[in-house]
Amino acid sequence: MKIILNGDPHEVKNGTTIFELLKLFEVSEDGVIVLIEEEIIPKEEYAKEIYNDCEIEFLRFVSGG
Repeated sequence: MKIILNGDPHEVKNGTTIFELLKLFEVSEDGVIVLIEEEIIPKEEYAKEIYNDCEIEFLRFVSGG
């Protein structure tokens, strides 16, 4: 199935969950916010499957001086 992740198209297998997607792209669930179709997804819902043609964003906050 096709998704858009951080603006780039990707192919993933059907039934992929948010947890699996984070692991696939080597993103720690600590310190990241996941948005699907511009809606923040709570960590309690990371076991939910993503769907074809959805737009996903991984946002990380960094501090600096």
